[in-house]
Amino acid sequence: MSSTAKKVIVILVIVFVIAIGVGVYFGLRESQDVLVPGGDVGSGALPSSQPSGTQIPVTPESTEPTQPSEQSPLSLLTTSQVAGVWGYYKEVVMEDDTIATSSEILAVTLDGDVIGIDSGDVYVSSDFGTPVGVVANTDGSLAVVEFEGRVFVLFDAAANAWSTLDTEGRSFVFSPDGEKLGYIVPTQTGSEIYILDLNTQDLTLVSSLSVFDISLHWPEEDRMVFVSLPSYHVRGEAWMIDLSESSLERIGSGLGLGYVFDNGKGLKFSNKDQSTTLIQSVTLESGDDVIYQISTLPQKCVVGERIICAIPYQNNSTDVLTLPDDYLQDSVRFHDGIYELNDDGRLTEHWNKENGHALDVGSIVWYQDTLLIISRLDKGLYQLVLDYPDVSGETSE
Repeated sequence: MSSTAKKVIVILVIVFVIAIGVGVYFGLRESQDVLVPGGDVGSGALPSSQPSGTQIPVTPESTEPTQPSEQSPLSLLTTSQVAGVWGYYKEVVMEDDTIATSSEILAVTLDGDVIGIDSGDVYVSSDFGTPVGVVANTDGSLAVVEFEGRVFVLFDAAANAWSTLDTEGRSFVFSPDGEKLGYIVPTQTGSEIYILDLNTQDLTLVSSLSVFDISLHWPEEDRMVFVSLPSYHVRGEAWMIDLSESSLERIGSGLGLGYVFDNGKGLKFSNKDQSTTLIQSVTLESGDDVIYQISTLPQKCVVGERIICAIPYQNNSTDVLTLPDDYLQDSVRFHDGIYELNDDGRLTEHWNKENGHALDVGSIVWYQDTLLIISRLDKGLYQLVLDYPDVSGETSE
């Protein structure tokens, strides 16, 4: 055999080996894209790299919250550092026997106390450790407080008392009517979804799934949604459970997948690229409608009659930002602007640092016609009045 023929054979062998490798690579990629409940959704593990740097100065979290300037739509509600906040609405009987609704802002401090912001009263203290987050029902009469170590405790505002919850439970959510509690229990083979009736204490197993690392939402009374824990490095999926028909339907997939819901409508988040989020307005009836391509996270948005998002415009990472992973790893701080997402595809600005106070929104909830905001920079609790004179203006996407 001539040397030329030998070279041709060697080249053909190399090309064949490369072709096999490329085929295996794209075959594995395709196998990750086509998933069913019970299939391999990935470990959900986040990367270990920790971005660092000082592109923006950040306030140490040990610093006490400070009051913004006077004549500002933003105000500090308490000097205490807080982990969660919600509005408590209750009916009261007036002197003329008519029924009226009173309201108060409740918050959980880093010391574990539930405090009334308006009254200044301590509703109840706790010895469960350091709180890290709160989920409340629609009228705020009940709230699930998460403490470090994944300890979840139910607070009853009317009874002013704590009660323990399933020690294995995760991702607690209230039903839209506020009378039931849904949650996830991890198992060796996947996850189980339960519903606890808070009136009767009846516990119902909704579904046993062969999927790990999921979070739970309850956007409509007869519909729940579970979603893979978000990461830019793992393709996630979202599935809707129809409780009335006991059926399961996939409603979304993508990198960095996340949702915010309110009464069946909401926002769907997925990664367009490493640092940019694609936000779609969604309903469980009509599906998705692409509106915005901006860099933000579900934790920085709230849905109601109006849709508000905190949008970072500065961060302290010297590396390329990876969302949502860097945020979930608590390895980056932001300076946020507060914007309203309008139906016509435009943004209405309500706040930014140039107005006199920097915010890194870690939690945002509606209270009447205002927003209650917890900043990750100082764990301060702030109230933002929308449509404040001489502050808001419009800017295109």
